[in-house]
Order: sequence, then structure tokens, then C-alpha cells
Amino acid sequence: GGASMVPWVQCLLALALPCAVLGHSNITLLGSQGQIQVFQGIPAAWNAYLPNFGKPELSYSVPLDRESHNVQPSFSGRLLREPGMDNVTRSPGCSSLSAAPQGGAFAVLLDRGLCPFRDKATNAFNAGYVAMVVVNAMGSVLDMTAAPDSNADVEVPAWMISEADGAALRSWLAQDNSIMAEVRDEPRLPALGLFQSDAYGVRKYYSQ
Repeated sequence: GGASMVPWVQCLLALALPCAVLGHSNITLLGSQGQIQVFQGIPAAWNAYLPNFGKPELSYSVPLDRESHNVQPSFSGRLLREPGMDNVTRSPGCSSLSAAPQGGAFAVLLDRGLCPFRDKATNAFNAGYVAMVVVNAMGSVLDMTAAPDSNADVEVPAWMISEADGAALRSWLAQDNSIMAEVRDEPRLPALGLFQSDAYGVRKYYSQ
């Protein structure tokens, strides 16, 4: 059989891969030839409110039973660029996205900019994706929020990666369209207000 996804562990010491930075989640990627890379992603503020236990449904176009839309702040499946996008053409996800492939779980790689993160999540959800990874337009990573909409109503979990990691990931996806991704928010970041802080740092939320 083919290569299987690397099981999630807090630190992949046996593979000499890094632990997640405090407040970040490891996005572990496995290529079709067995290559493994780990990117640091910061969970969106709405991840703290998942699972939604049936509200909203996982897909408007393909209604599922209650258990199937118990959405978790995690993802295990294939990571894709939006169909038709390439290493130069970016997808901000601000309008209707091309539909996700049928069968399996898919996350979409989108870029920050041009519209609120809430719109990107809605468009990803409506296209059949069950998670999204957002590449920052410049520099490191930010705390994404759905504000002024409610974080409790967002349909899919999301993580932001840095501009540099996004460039590396795009290059990899240009050569390999069968990259598997696994990410889980462990520990889950507590929901805090703007500029409130805890052991994971100050929340400096951005809506777009």
C-alpha cells in the first residue's frame, strides 16, 4: 500500500521534527514520496468554539448526519491549492471557490488579503472544504478572527502560516498534488478578548 499519514504526537521526536511553538499548532505534511515537513500555524480564534455539534452542517450541498458534522479544530487529509491556481497566481478566497474533489477530506490553501477571514472560511465551506490554511501576506503569523461576526458560527477550522512558509508550501504543491496534512490544536487555545493575555500570549486579533 501507499504511505500512511504520520500519527499526531505532541513532539515528533523520533523523526527529529520540531515541537510546536507555544500557542501554535504543528501542521505536519507528508508528500507522495515520503517527504515530511512541519510548519507552524496559529489557530484561528474560532477554532476555540469547535466542534459545533451539528450547527452548522458540514456542507450545505451534501447534508450529513449529526455525527458527521461534529467539526473538530483539527484536520487530517489532503491539502490543496484551489484548482486552477499555480505557484504565481494566488487565491485570496474572496469569491466562490472551485469545488473540492469528491471523496475524502480536503483543506484549501488561501492567501490573506482583499476580504475578511470570515468570507474566506464561508467560501471554503461552501465549496466543500473542511479546513483552510491561510498564508500571511507579509511576515509572520497573526490571530485570525471572524469579527464583527461571531467566532462561534464559523464552519471550518483554520490556521495561518507565515509568508515564508507559504512560499515553500506553494513550491512543494506545484511539484506534488498529493500532499497529506495533519494538524490538531493541542492544547487548544482558550477564547479570549482582544488584547487579553494568558500563558499563550496576548491576543492581537485581525479580521482580514
